[in-house]
Amino acid sequence: MHKSLLIHNDNTPLVNLLNKELKTILFSPTVDELNNSDIDTFISTKIIPKVNELNFDIIYIKDTLSDNYIDFYGLLVAYHIRLSSNILNNDRHLVPIVILSDIDSYTINKLTPLGKILFTKNIFISHNNTNIIELFNNIALQKLSINGYINGFLKQIDIKPPKDYLSHHSITNEWAIYQWSQLLGVKEPATIKNENKISSMLYFKYLENKYNLNKKTERPDKIKTGNSKVLLIDDKCADGWEDVIIKFMQKFYNNIRFEAIGKEYKDIDNIDYIKKQVTNKIEDFDPDIILLDLRLLENIDSNEDTISNISGIKILEYIKKQYPSIQIIIFSASTDSLIMDALYKIGILGYIKKDSPTNKYLASKSSSITKLDVLIKQAIEKKYLKNIWNTQNEILKTNFLTNSKESEIFTLRDNVSTVFEILNSNISNPFKYAMLAIFKCIELLCDYYIEDKYNDAFWKDSADINIRINNSNDNSTRNYILNIIEKKTNLSKLDMEDKIQEIVCSRNFAIHTKEKSGCRGLVVKEPKSDDIIIWFKLLKNIINSINITNKMNI
Repeated sequence: MHKSLLIHNDNTPLVNLLNKELKTILFSPTVDELNNSDIDTFISTKIIPKVNELNFDIIYIKDTLSDNYIDFYGLLVAYHIRLSSNILNNDRHLVPIVILSDIDSYTINKLTPLGKILFTKNIFISHNNTNIIELFNNIALQKLSINGYINGFLKQIDIKPPKDYLSHHSITNEWAIYQWSQLLGVKEPATIKNENKISSMLYFKYLENKYNLNKKTERPDKIKTGNSKVLLIDDKCADGWEDVIIKFMQKFYNNIRFEAIGKEYKDIDNIDYIKKQVTNKIEDFDPDIILLDLRLLENIDSNEDTISNISGIKILEYIKKQYPSIQIIIFSASTDSLIMDALYKIGILGYIKKDSPTNKYLASKSSSITKLDVLIKQAIEKKYLKNIWNTQNEILKTNFLTNSKESEIFTLRDNVSTVFEILNSNISNPFKYAMLAIFKCIELLCDYYIEDKYNDAFWKDSADINIRINNSNDNSTRNYILNIIEKKTNLSKLDMEDKIQEIVCSRNFAIHTKEKSGCRGLVVKEPKSDDIIIWFKLLKNIINSINITNKMNI
C-alpha cells in the first residue's frame, strides 16, 4: 500500500476515507491572497512547506481548489511541486501525481495552458472517486528518474511570464540579478528581496530548473588592479545590481573602488538630468571603467523605436565626447545587431548581456560573468589611456602651440592629436605607431627651430643665421632636440639625454629593423604603455618649457 498525500479543498470524497496511510493538506487561501493574484506565493509559502514535512509515495490533487471550477489551481500546485526541486527533500518532487477530475485531459488542455502537465511523465488523471486509491495501490509506481524529469517533464512544458508583469525589461533584470546572485553567492537585502519575489513565481521556478542554476563561480587568484575605479550607471542598481557587481569585484580583483548611481532614474524622464549627474559623478569619482545600462529611462525607452534616442546610447555618446579615455562596458538585454553596431561605433569596450529568461541558448550559466571578467581585465590594461589623454590635452593647451600660427606648429599640433587616437584604436601594434607619432612631433619641433641645409644646421630665429648647431656636423634629430632643450627651455639637457636617446634608438630599430650604432643598449624593441607615457610626457615637458612669446637668441 502506498503512502499517499491528498491536496484538496473539501471537494473530493477521498477526504472521508479513514486511511492512516493517507495524509491531507487543505488548500484554503484567504480572500486577500486570491484577490491579490498572489496564488503563487500562497502555494510556495503555505503548501510546499507542508508537502515537505510529510512522507509519501504518491500525491492526489483535486484539479480545482476553489469555488471557481475553471481556476485549475490543482494543476498549478502540481507544477509547483514538480518545480520545487531546490525546496523539497528526498526527491518528493519526483513522485507520481494523480489529478482528480470530472473531465478528461484533452478538455482540460483546451480550457487552460496548465493542462500540458497532464501529458508529462508520471502525471495521471483519474475520476474523482474513492476507488482511485485502491486502483493505484495495485500499480507498481516509480519516482521519475533525472532523465525522465528533464526529457519527460521539463522539455514538455513551457511556462510563460505572467501577463500582468511590469515589462520585459523588469523580468530580464530580476532574472539576471537572481542568476548572478546565485552564481556569485550574494546575500544582501536587495538580492534577497529580489530572490523572495521571484522564487515563489512558477515562471521563475521553471527557469531555475531549466537552466539548473546551482553553480558558483570561483577563481583561485585575484587580479591586482592598481587601485582601479569602477562606476555603475543603472536605474536598477538598488534592486540588486550594485550588490552583485560589488561581490563580483571582491571575488575577482584586488584594490577596486566601486560606486553606483541611477536608482532615482525610475522616476524621471529627463536625459539632461542624467547627463548632469553623470558629469558630477565622473568629476568627483574619476572612474577608469564605467558599466552602463543601455536603457536608463524605462518609460521612454520602452516606446522608443529610434536607436539614437535610447537613453543609454545618448549617455554613452555624451561620456565618450567629454571623457573619451574612460572604458565603457554596456549592460543590455538586447543583442540587436543594429544597436550593437551603434554602440561599437561610438566606442564601447564591449557589452554584457543581461540574460533574458526567454534565452534558450544559454551555453554557460556563468558566460556573462566570465565575459565581464575578460572585459574588466582589458579595461584595466587600457587604464593608461587616461594618462595619455590628459597629457595630450596639456600639450595642446600650451602657449607654444596655441599662440603660434606657423605651419610647422599646425602640423605639430595635428600629430600630437593622433597619439591618443592611435592607442585608443584597434590597430595591431599601437605602441609602435604611437612611438613613431611622438618621434615625428620631436622632428617637427626640430624643423620649427632649425634649418638644415647642405649638412649645415642653423637656428631659424637667430640674428646670425651662420651660427651652427653646437659647432658640430652632427645633424641628427637627437643632437637637434638636445640643443633645443639646452637653448630654448629651462630643462636640464643632462637629465633628459638618456630618454631622448631611448626614443631615437627605438624609432631607428622600428624603421630599419636593426639597432643603430651608438644606442648603448637603450633601444626599446617593443614599446609598452609605460614607455609611451614616459616619452609623451617628455615631449610635454619640452613644449611646456618653451617660451614662444619671447624666442631667445643664441
